[in-house]
Amino acid sequence: MNGNLLLLLAGILFSAIVIAITIIANKTRHPKALVVLFFTEMWERFSFYGMKALLIAYMSKELLMKDEPCSHMYGVYMALVYTFPIVGGYVADKYLGFRKTILLGGILMAIGHLVLALPSKETFFIGLGFLIGGNGFFKPNISSFLGKFYETKKELRDEAYSIFYMGINVGALLGGLMCSYLGTTFGWHWGFGVAGILMIAGLIVFLINFPYLEDKGLSPIPEVLSKPVFSFITQEHLIYIGGFLAIPFFIWSVTNYEITEAIFSYSFTISILILLYQCYLYRGNGGRNLFVATILIAASSLFWAFFEQGGGSLNFFAERNVDTMGLDYKMVNNNLNPFFVILLSPVFGFLWTYLERKHGEVSFSTRFALGFIILGSGFYAFILGSKLANAEGMVDMGWFALGYLLISVGEMLVSPVGLSMVSKLSPPKITGMVMGVWFLASGFGHSLAGKIGAMMAIPEGDHGEMLGGFERLAIYSDVFSKITWGCVITGVVIWVFFYVKHIFLKAEKGEEVLN
Repeated sequence: MNGNLLLLLAGILFSAIVIAITIIANKTRHPKALVVLFFTEMWERFSFYGMKALLIAYMSKELLMKDEPCSHMYGVYMALVYTFPIVGGYVADKYLGFRKTILLGGILMAIGHLVLALPSKETFFIGLGFLIGGNGFFKPNISSFLGKFYETKKELRDEAYSIFYMGINVGALLGGLMCSYLGTTFGWHWGFGVAGILMIAGLIVFLINFPYLEDKGLSPIPEVLSKPVFSFITQEHLIYIGGFLAIPFFIWSVTNYEITEAIFSYSFTISILILLYQCYLYRGNGGRNLFVATILIAASSLFWAFFEQGGGSLNFFAERNVDTMGLDYKMVNNNLNPFFVILLSPVFGFLWTYLERKHGEVSFSTRFALGFIILGSGFYAFILGSKLANAEGMVDMGWFALGYLLISVGEMLVSPVGLSMVSKLSPPKITGMVMGVWFLASGFGHSLAGKIGAMMAIPEGDHGEMLGGFERLAIYSDVFSKITWGCVITGVVIWVFFYVKHIFLKAEKGEEVLN
């Protein structure tokens, strides 16, 4: 039995154990809707991360694209995936409700995966367009939907989201392993195809368990939606048609990445300036808290720009300069992060509870600062591994795994606190706007990730040959060093800024600010 198949079977067994522990142990305390949404989200994340594991490799090897456009297009694709949910959330809140919006998103994503499964290079970007649109309708709403079942069970809310977050990472781990294995062993389109099949499985789980969803997630305006606009076309139909008509725009945005990157840059800059102006308008504690949120939102865009190298440039690094001991590099690179997140989740859950009991809640700014520094140390592990590379310029997989472990710790410090930070620090009248800028920051960060990844593009020799192992390492290490310094400096600046601000605030009577 080869190593890739063993790794796949081990991942399946590990995931089965995690599912059993998280669901069976808690089923009596939680609504049955948690189990429904857990598995729906798990299979959706299976399909998304399974496709993501193949994306860069497919563009490079099958479409024969060079490193630089691969990195840019990957960055723009991920930026749109994390930005369009602003629209999807609005559609659910104001028109369709959670159920129908989740179904619309799932159907679009299933179509996208199945289009990618077609043995045709020409359909590739069409598939990506459907995935962007589908993710926008699906991603923000299933997690928000879960919260509706805990409005009267607030004491179980955090535990429910921890279980739900575990489902996300189990799906990511299984998807990355299985789609990588099938894509490598039987062909790319087998990997894309199984992602589509499991997306359909997630939708079936959701549909057949509607009775467990009680009366929640329905449209707030059903009578308006059913009203005909012309002939038999209702307003609800127009929303569905609009979802499909957005697909060509997404295709254009990915293929014209230079323009899309510029739009993200300008939009994010303007949004931050608007928030700073709102800080001035609110003044006092409200303005100060909003200023804290604005600084951390701006910093989060840098965090995602560095972190998201995992889906882009680190695929190339793993393929060309990491000794994966005979294992497929895609299975190694794309599954270390979800594996470590699953292992670390209960550790961090215990840690935050312990610290809160002993010393009070750990501030947002402290988590962000530590998250950046530890993220940077992960990239420094890659540099150390490069310095100890073997005679062929190959880095030992132990260093690669250590780097990913530290990167995952950084993610656990920053990622879970974002939405909580926005809701706590934003003035009530503009919480929706601040939340939108948070998602835009994530989108801009992913767009910036593509530009950083392009800095690691490996040039070809005079006759089209690839550079040698140590020449490639020099290019990767140079950018890893820049990322390391960028993370450490950002983390230190955040910590110093908020420490100094805290000292000044202590001098003012009766005014405190959440950090």
